[in-house]
Amino acid sequence: MSLKLIKKLAYNITNNILKIIYPDKCVVCHKIITKPSDFGICEKCIKNFYIFSEESCKNNFTNDNGFSMFLYNDPIKKIIYKFKYNDCGYYAKVMGIKMGEFLLNRNLFSCDLIIPVPIHWRREQKRGFNQTEIMAKEISKILGIPTYSDFLIRVKNTKPQFGLNKEGRIKNVEGAFKIIKPKKFLGKDVLIIDDIYTTGATINECLKIIKNCGARNLYYFTLASTKKL
Repeated sequence: MSLKLIKKLAYNITNNILKIIYPDKCVVCHKIITKPSDFGICEKCIKNFYIFSEESCKNNFTNDNGFSMFLYNDPIKKIIYKFKYNDCGYYAKVMGIKMGEFLLNRNLFSCDLIIPVPIHWRREQKRGFNQTEIMAKEISKILGIPTYSDFLIRVKNTKPQFGLNKEGRIKNVEGAFKIIKPKKFLGKDVLIIDDIYTTGATINECLKIIKNCGARNLYYFTLASTKKL
């Protein structure tokens, strides 16, 4: 039995025990989830979400090395808004757990380390947390792959990408990130985590500078994407 399979079985057993003691509550309507859910969302609410299929997920990881769990429609917008602007880091934690389970159950790829897309320290100070870091740490626990939040930092306090066109987004994040420990990426397979994929400007900037450090394979996974993959 492979180590990955052992980790998966151990996680599922522990998770099932915890669910008996602490039943899951829907992150949308807050009612107890009576049927098993892959996404922390009850059967009634999940009907409003667009979940990318396993087939398209595997195809996209093969072709573009990246994927998202949900289409960025109104229901997921509300969840992301809550944990980014309503001081609800709990939602980021729940979504991180579900992202980790999504990857674990689909056996899409393997990597050596996980890197959350950083936010500027001023923005993190104001918000109180980096939602992407919270998600990455939960994914890390489930996959058994270490997360490093200090290997990549944001050195420019860029303006929000919302409202900018593709060219504006690319220019906005140029030179926004800096590698702190370049040798840590040499020959490694790296997974980048972020909340939303729109044009890919932010993720591509991160991937570019990590690739320049000699990383072997690069992947990205986001909670939501604005386009159907």
